[in-house]
Amino acid sequence: MEPNSASSGGSWVWPVAIIVGMVVVMAVNGAFIYIAVSGADEVVESYESGER
Repeated sequence: MEPNSASSGGSWVWPVAIIVGMVVVMAVNGAFIYIAVSGADEVVESYESGER
């Protein structure tokens, strides 16, 4: 009997869970970026080219 025979059936669960979790995190980050960029206020010209 092999030592890994009992756990080989569920060995795919953790890698899939990690990949799904990373995809969810990337989707949430993408949503935050989209919201931040689409709702950003315009920068007035005096701020961009004002005296330093």
